[in-house]
Amino acid sequence: MGMNLNILMTRLAYEGYTLTAQLTQILPASIILKGIYSYTNKDYPSQGVYLNSELFDSGILRNDKQSMLKFSLSKNFSLANSFIVLSLSYLMNNNESNSYWYNYNSNQLTLNFDYQF
Repeated sequence: MGMNLNILMTRLAYEGYTLTAQLTQILPASIILKGIYSYTNKDYPSQGVYLNSELFDSGILRNDKQSMLKFSLSKNFSLANSFIVLSLSYLMNNNESNSYWYNYNSNQLTLNFDYQF
């Protein structure tokens, strides 16, 4: 027996829109500063909602409104035949949902070291 992929994809499908704005500034010493804001509104036409951690209602359709704000600083360092990219990023994610398990806020701080050849 296999899982029907169409059923899975239908349950995860959503309708909506996303608005995104990005600003980039090159600072002294070739440091790149980026700021990105994104707003997404999603309606899930085939997914009910959790009213709390246990109670599910299939008569109410799930709606999410997600706001994300990201700031990053990055610097490229050239080597002989390759280069290194060092970056620091902060991401704030706010997902407002009418479904209990999808209503959350998160914050991430990341430090990346990339070697490219």
